[in-house]
Amino acid sequence: GDLLVLDDVPESYQVLTRKVMAMTKWVADNIDPDFMFKTDDDSYVDLHTLVATFLQVESPDLPLYFGEFTTKNLKLTTSFDAAPMGRWYTKPEHFPIDMQRYAIGAGYALSRPLVKHVSRMAKGSEFQIP
Repeated sequence: GDLLVLDDVPESYQVLTRKVMAMTKWVADNIDPDFMFKTDDDSYVDLHTLVATFLQVESPDLPLYFGEFTTKNLKLTTSFDAAPMGRWYTKPEHFPIDMQRYAIGAGYALSRPLVKHVSRMAKGSEFQIP
């Protein structure tokens, strides 16, 4: 079993945040790993290098994030997809404020304290994670 199926979360890009929070909560509640790695299903992962990197960490109890974030806050002035019928079209009025920095890239890893933190934040959040 290397596939986690979350029956209570729809399979849709539009609920990606809910899926990630539900996955993180499940991992924290059921596994309690040193690290959790999340990647896109169309990404290649060099597991040897990834594990070697984790093994170099002095303690998985340090709050560590491996990945990339946007470099600055973004002011959204147009939709993500300019075509109103496009798959990722988002109305500009849905983002009337500056967007905060957010994770980008094909994958990221969290150490144990961050997995637990995200899990705690997921409980009772607007994403309805029980």
